[in-house]
Amino acid sequence: MSSVRYSFRLLLFFMLSSLPAAAQVEWPHTDYDAGVVMVQLSGVGNVSMKSIPEKNADGVWVLFVIQYYLQGIGTTDTLYVQYLDKSGNPRYPSFHLMPRFPYGISNMTDPSGVTDDAGNLYLLFGNNELRMQKIGLNGSVQFAGGGTQISSRTTEGATAVISSGNVYVVWQEIVNAQNRLFIQRLNTNGLIQWTSGNVTPAAGFVRDNHFIFFRATTDGDGGLALFYTWRDTMAWQFISPNGNRWMEFPYVLGTLRDRTHSEFTDIVYHDRSWYVAFSDMRYGAVSNSDVFLFKIARYSNGLVTNQWASDTGKAICKYQGIQNSLQLTPDNAGGMIISWRDLRNVAQQGQGYPQVFAQRWLFNDVALWTTNGTQVSSNYFSPEMYYGTPVAVNGGIVFPLDESGTGISAQKLLLSGSSQWYNNIGRVLSIPGAARLIGTVGMKNGKIIFVYRDFRNGTVQSKLLDQNGYLGENGPFIRSVRDVINDQGSKVSVLFRDSWRELNAGPSQFNANTYRVFRGLTERTMPEGVRTRKNGTAIEADAPNMPVPEMTTSAGETIYWEMMAEIAPNGLGGYSRIVPTTSDSGRQGIPWNYYITGYGNFSSMPPLVWYSNIDSGYSVDNLPPYPPQMPAGTFQNGSVVLHWRPNMEPDLGGYEVYRGTVPTFIPNDASRIGTTADTLFRDRTVPSGGNYYYLVKAVDVNGNRSDNSSIVPMQLLHAGEGAAPLPTDYALEQNYPNPFNPSTNIAFAVPAAGMVTLTVTDALGREVAMLMQGYREAGRYTVPFAASHLASGVYFCELRAEKYTKRIKMNLMK
Repeated sequence: MSSVRYSFRLLLFFMLSSLPAAAQVEWPHTDYDAGVVMVQLSGVGNVSMKSIPEKNADGVWVLFVIQYYLQGIGTTDTLYVQYLDKSGNPRYPSFHLMPRFPYGISNMTDPSGVTDDAGNLYLLFGNNELRMQKIGLNGSVQFAGGGTQISSRTTEGATAVISSGNVYVVWQEIVNAQNRLFIQRLNTNGLIQWTSGNVTPAAGFVRDNHFIFFRATTDGDGGLALFYTWRDTMAWQFISPNGNRWMEFPYVLGTLRDRTHSEFTDIVYHDRSWYVAFSDMRYGAVSNSDVFLFKIARYSNGLVTNQWASDTGKAICKYQGIQNSLQLTPDNAGGMIISWRDLRNVAQQGQGYPQVFAQRWLFNDVALWTTNGTQVSSNYFSPEMYYGTPVAVNGGIVFPLDESGTGISAQKLLLSGSSQWYNNIGRVLSIPGAARLIGTVGMKNGKIIFVYRDFRNGTVQSKLLDQNGYLGENGPFIRSVRDVINDQGSKVSVLFRDSWRELNAGPSQFNANTYRVFRGLTERTMPEGVRTRKNGTAIEADAPNMPVPEMTTSAGETIYWEMMAEIAPNGLGGYSRIVPTTSDSGRQGIPWNYYITGYGNFSSMPPLVWYSNIDSGYSVDNLPPYPPQMPAGTFQNGSVVLHWRPNMEPDLGGYEVYRGTVPTFIPNDASRIGTTADTLFRDRTVPSGGNYYYLVKAVDVNGNRSDNSSIVPMQLLHAGEGAAPLPTDYALEQNYPNPFNPSTNIAFAVPAAGMVTLTVTDALGREVAMLMQGYREAGRYTVPFAASHLASGVYFCELRAEKYTKRIKMNLMK
């Protein structure tokens, strides 16, 4: 890997791979702190690296080659693979050494790769040959025999493209002392598909020892789109899945004015159009190298056209001086960023002090920023100045910069073209001349890992810069989302660790600090009354618009957010807040709710907020309903009709009725005779003759069952006739409702005539009411208790009859 832009990334992976798989990297938070040490360079020569983002996730595959000096052997190049999650933590406890080369090889071919929708890595590598290996996310090697051999000759610049399940490989190799460009297609099992031979982009195509630059991408129809130069010609070709060329000879875009100094970027594909930026000395003297853009469009009828003036393309920058080191970066907002190193005047050019400039180009073919580009950094860099791969973040683009004489930093340009970071925001290392940037790894969450070589102690180190331009992990961290036990459901407890910024950067910096807890909803789970916005925000009709990141579920559904709680920071280190869910887990399934926390200034423009990880959880209704009160039965037209007082729980689902032949029967599936949503049930199946006993259970919507109601005995004399039921035992029912305000009802039963006393006392045992005292016949009774004159609190009702005594607790809540 000869490119400096890739060498940085390799080192980063090397450092992280030395950590245990489960370890969390502790990133430093200041620009004067040392970074995380990845490797000591004693006995190590060149180190290079390349990162390959996982297609549909936040992780990144890293390829790296480390050159060792072995006594008696010489130099060997060893290829390793590592995977980093979105926080920069390594998946594998040690480097994943390619098994074909356990002791390293010399002159390792520049490795590269591509990922499929499942995150598998298709890796290209080799020495005096070209091979492909497939590595799963679990680190397993998929292709036997050291991988599929694609070419047995020395290759250069191999690249892979996945298009509709096809893996296309494009490379150069020497044939009869001449370099040629070849293409081959493999399936996802590593089998060669064009068994008759490799394909070339044009009939009899050779470069005659002239350098061939090429870039490849999908053609949108399962095939390959290929841009390349041959001698002074810039050409375009499409290759179908069966290996056929779109044209026998390629589509010519134009002619280079000075192929020796020309430079090209990667291809950006958007809506059946392809963009290629290049620099060429087209105007003025040799010392002027300008930036141009080509656009190629392919229509449904197969027609391919160069959208702009043939041969010249669109001029992005024609300013005096040399423009080079071009990069194209999609901005995820309908356009892309074209960036380059720039020498703007003769004095700067003579001293070799470059700057970085950029232009935003929309896919509707409009340039938005200043003519000839917007300046990214105001500093003049040394001739060795390097800027890393720009990273698209929410609302802008971040440019990693190695300012050599002043340190390593980054600058964020908003999509409007204005700089956002000042006063050392974005500063990674502030020790002049102490380090050299090797590379960067951009994560999908907007964070960037910087890898650099520290000349003071011979180490390779790394630091993490977040999306706000601050070092380290600064957001809160949700530890768990737990159901609130012993409640009626619809709530969870969100527990989270504090933000590092709370104790290390106070209100004077942010003007206002607060924590906020958000609940994430999808269109499918959105309750009534919530309005959504497609920018990732969900708001209640009476709640303010809260900016939070837009994210998607594993099923691809967009998550919208609404604020649930606000917490003032108080230095406790951790916080917990009970927040509502949309519904409870139950027989209908588990409705997962998403939660995220944020810390910072939500009202600033733009908001300065650090968000946590997303976690999910669900609530459970842990409390069953009260037992149905005052059940009773009558005989009507040969049936037993039961009735009882209605339950008042808001999540009540209905009632279950059970029948047995003894008072102590056990209610189960066999004894359940029916269900009802009403408080009346008619038993039409009761056999004639004998004694039968009934009870009722209340059931909520989540399947929680109440305790048994009191027993209702029924005696059938013969078919269609029964005796009036009398209680068989003394009983004092729980008052209903409870808690109550200001009155409640107390039901009791006596199986035989006798003296009955019913009193109410307070928590200290003082009598506050005599509800009944005297002789009563056997039967069931209900007595009201009015407590409007009493204070809120706990009261006790006691029934005394013959040798029976029972007391219940009642809660008066005003």
